[in-house]
Amino acid sequence: MRLLEPAGETFDERDRVGSAATGWRAAVSAADGGGLTLMGRTSRKLVDAADGPAAGDRGFVNAVAKAFDVLRCFEGYHVRLGNQEIARRTGLPKSTVSRLTYTLTRIGYLAYLPEDLKYKLGEGAAALGSGILRGMDFRVAVRPHLQELADHIPAVCGMTIRDRADMVYIEHAIGHRAASVNSALGARIPIGATAAGRAYAAALAPAEREALLCDLRHQDREQWELLAACLPRALAEQQRHGYALSLGEHIEHINGVAAALWSPAHATHFVFTVGGLAATMPEDRIHADIGPRLLGMLAKVRDLLTGVEQHRVRPLAETL
Repeated sequence: MRLLEPAGETFDERDRVGSAATGWRAAVSAADGGGLTLMGRTSRKLVDAADGPAAGDRGFVNAVAKAFDVLRCFEGYHVRLGNQEIARRTGLPKSTVSRLTYTLTRIGYLAYLPEDLKYKLGEGAAALGSGILRGMDFRVAVRPHLQELADHIPAVCGMTIRDRADMVYIEHAIGHRAASVNSALGARIPIGATAAGRAYAAALAPAEREALLCDLRHQDREQWELLAACLPRALAEQQRHGYALSLGEHIEHINGVAAALWSPAHATHFVFTVGGLAATMPEDRIHADIGPRLLGMLAKVRDLLTGVEQHRVRPLAETL
C-alpha cells in the first residue's frame, strides 16, 4: 500500500517542518471531503478544533481543561510545587493558578503544605489514579514478557499510553546492567522525539493522526514540529518493519524502538518501547534481533489486551 504523502509538498531540510504539518492537513482534508473522519464518522468538532482546542466548541469547558493542566504538573506523589512554578509550567496566569489550586485543594485533589508554601497531589488524585490502574490488571501479566526482553538486550522496556504531548509509562522492566533512562511508572517522555511517540502516531488512521497534530500544535509547539517533521520516516518504518525508531534523538547515545498494539477492549493503542545504549542497540541489531523480538512479544501479549475473541494487532491497512 502506498504511503499517504503530503499533498504537493517536497520534504527538505529547509521546509520539512512547515510542509509536513500543512501537507498532512491538505491530504487528509481532501480525502475526507473537507471534514475529519474519526472511527468512520465525519466530525465537525475535529475540524473546528484545528483553530484551537476550544474554538467554536460550546461543549468545551476551559476551566476543567485548565484544572487538569495543573494536575499534570505533578509527575509523582512526591512532587511539591508552588503556584509560581505551576504557572510557569502551564503558561497560565498566576491568579488563575491560585484559584485552581485552591479549588483542587478544597475537593481533595491537591493538598497544601503550609511549611513549604507548596502543593502536592491529594488523596483524591491518588484514589483516581489507583482506580485507573486497577482497571489495567493485565499489566501484571505483561510485565514478565517485558522483563524477558529487557534482560536479553539488556535495555529498559516499557508499556506506554498517550497523554497530550507525552507518552506515559504504565509498566516497565529494567534489564540486568541496563543503562538507566526515564522509565519509572508514570514517567513521561515527549511524543515527538521518542520511538514510542512516533510508533503511536504511525499506528493511527490518517484522520486520527491529523487530529493528533492539531492537538499538539496548540499543546506543545516543539513536539508538534518534531513529530510533523519525522512522520514520513516513521510511517515508512512502520510499513517496512512494523515498528518505529529514535536513534539518539531524545537522549544522546540512547536508541529506541517501539511498536503499537490496538486494543478494542480499551479503545486505545498501547505502545511497547525499548530503550538502551546505542552501543548495545545499534540500528543493525535493532532490525536483525531486537525489533523482531519486540513484535514477537506483542504477539504473545495481545490476548491479554484485546480479549480472546477480539485479539488482533491492528492491520496495516487500518493504520495508513
